Amino acid sequence: MPVDVLPALAAGRPVDGASWHDLWERAARKALRPGEAVGVVASLSTRLPDADSVVALLDSLDARRDPLPAPWPGTVNPVGTGGGPATFDIPTAAALLAAAMGIRVVKTGSTGRSGSLDALADLRPAGPGEPAETHLPALLRGEGPAAARETVCLNAAVAAVAALAAGADQSLAEAFHAAEDALRDGAAVGLVERLRARRGTGTARQVAGVRA
Repeated sequence: MPVDVLPALAAGRPVDGASWHDLWERAARKALRPGEAVGVVASLSTRLPDADSVVALLDSLDARRDPLPAPWPGTVNPVGTGGGPATFDIPTAAALLAAAMGIRVVKTGSTGRSGSLDALADLRPAGPGEPAETHLPALLRGEGPAAARETVCLNAAVAAVAALAAGADQSLAEAFHAAEDALRDGAAVGLVERLRARRGTGTARQVAGVRA
């Protein structure tokens, strides 16, 4: 018997898969109570449920997703959570850097102040009066603040280790150095230049499966 998800989350009680499924079904039918969706999101963002409830939540979402057209072993999708400092799009820079390292990358995202779709639709150098360090080509040339370069390298390294975890023996430190090498030898910015050269109208919003 499904439990009511919102009161259960608020009280810190477990939420099983049937209850999450009931929530999504009612959401699909537009049958949620006023404020219920906001309350669930707020509860999840302020206090993480117990591990079993999180697993049940993820399984319930996985059961509802469209099937992939084919298995893509060794593929990684670097994404961010949003809501952080308004700096630059770290996951997209890391995705391109990981691709330049030879990792198969699929990138999803959305629009925002500096969302993935915004960044991919604007693979260009900085224009007059614009800070170069906030543009992907500059970052992927190894320019800009050292903290920005290190952040992108670290995120790309984590993506590489995650993608290769099934069969590769590469530590995070080794992957970080490989990311630095991809910046230093021009592999990362070279990938961006090839994307810029071949993209047509709207193509940047469909970049997926990019590999150096």
